[in-house]
Amino acid sequence: MVAYLLTRPHFIHRPGSDSPVLVEAGQTIEWGDNVPSLGMAGVDEEGEAKCKERDAKLKERRDDAVGRGASRALTDSLPKAEPAPPLPDEEGEESHRGRRTRR
Repeated sequence: MVAYLLTRPHFIHRPGSDSPVLVEAGQTIEWGDNVPSLGMAGVDEEGEAKCKERDAKLKERRDDAVGRGASRALTDSLPKAEPAPPLPDEEGEESHRGRRTRR
């Protein structure tokens, strides 16, 4: 079994348990042949190798997405901010909150 050190708390299914159990950061767990999450660090050589493989795949996916313009498409799809209404410039003119300015 491959062992990992949890760098963040995780909900993990334990054998014989119906629901996931919260395992605190700092605990060592056995994770089998599953891909480790980003909150896991390899304890043994095999675990470290799987973490490096995970990081390389994530970097490849990110670089591919950026190369296809994914970040630009995301920022272009965000709503544009509307300009704030102008402040009253003459005494007695109503403000944008519907109140008159002090005299």
